[in-house]
Amino acid sequence: MISIIIPSWNGRHLLEKSIPALVDQIDGKGKIIVVDNGSDDGTVEWLKSVWPEVRCLMLPSNKGFSGAVNEGITASESNDVILVNNDTEALPGWFDALRIAAGTHPDFHIFASRVLLADSREHIDTVGDGFTVAGFGYKHGWLEVDGPRYDQPSEVFAASGCAVYIRRNVFRTIGLFDEHFFAFGEDLDFCFRARLAGFRVMYIPDARILHAVRATSIPSNTLFWYHRNLQWTLMKNLPVALWLLYGPHILLHIGFVAVRSVSGRWFKVYVRSLSAALKGLPVMLARRKEIQAHRKVKLGDIMSFIDWNWPMIHWNLHQARLRYDRDKA
Repeated sequence: MISIIIPSWNGRHLLEKSIPALVDQIDGKGKIIVVDNGSDDGTVEWLKSVWPEVRCLMLPSNKGFSGAVNEGITASESNDVILVNNDTEALPGWFDALRIAAGTHPDFHIFASRVLLADSREHIDTVGDGFTVAGFGYKHGWLEVDGPRYDQPSEVFAASGCAVYIRRNVFRTIGLFDEHFFAFGEDLDFCFRARLAGFRVMYIPDARILHAVRATSIPSNTLFWYHRNLQWTLMKNLPVALWLLYGPHILLHIGFVAVRSVSGRWFKVYVRSLSAALKGLPVMLARRKEIQAHRKVKLGDIMSFIDWNWPMIHWNLHQARLRYDRDKA
C-alpha cells in the first residue's frame, strides 16, 4: 500500500478534479490522505460526504506545504509515500508508472514525475529539477514543448514536490521537510539533503501529470519564500569546499537577481527575503552541523550533478518563456 498525500488550503475546487483522477488509478494499491490546512471553504465537509474513503487530516491553521505533508507522512503507515499538489490532475498510468519504477529501480529512492502544464498540456512544467554553481535550482524542460527527447528515464539532482514518490527510508534517514520553509523550495532542500546522505533521484517519463501552476499562491509571497528558502538551502547543505569553489558564482547571482528585481519592481521583496534568510542563519547553521556530519557521499558525487554554465541556463529559460508566450498569443 502506498500513501498519496495531498496538502490543501481552501482548495476544494481543485480537489474536485484531482481526487477523481487518483481514485480511478490506485485500485486498492494506494490510500489517499488529504491534509487540510485550516480551510474555510468547506473542504473537510465535502470530503466526508463525497469521498468517505479518503482520509482527511484537519489542521487548525495553515502550516504551508512543509507542515502539511509532514503531518501526512507521519500519519501514514505505508512503506512509501507519494506527495501530490491539490492543483494537479494525474493522467492515466501515472500512479502505476511511479509504483513500477520504484519496484524496478532499487538503487533509486526518489522518483520525479513528468509534469505538464494544465492549461497547455503540450508544454512542460518540469521533468526533474537541476541545480547550479550559482546556488539556484531550475526545472528541466520548463515551458518547452513536450516530445520524444523527454521520453527516457534519467537521474536528476532533485524532484518537484508537486508530484513525487519517496521511499520511507529516506525520511527515516534525513528527517521530514523543513517546516521553516513553509512553501517553495522545500523540495530542493529535501532532495539536496537526500543526495548528501547517499540517496538518488530518477525522472520517470511515463508518470504524466498536469499541474495548474501556482493556482493557490500569491506572487509576492512566492518571490519572498523562494529567495529566502534558496539561501537557507545553501546555508544548510552546501559543503564548505563547495562554498569556496562556488562562492563567486553565488555572489554574482545574488547581484544578478537584485538587478532583475529592480527592473521587475520587486526589489523590496528581494531585500526582505535576504534579510529574513540572515535572521534565520543561527537555526540553519545548527541544522547544517547535523546534515554535514552525516554526509555519506564524496564531493565529486555532488559536483557531477551541479551545472556550471548558469548564465546559459538563465538564457535558455528566458528564451523558453518567450517561445511559450509567443505560442500562447
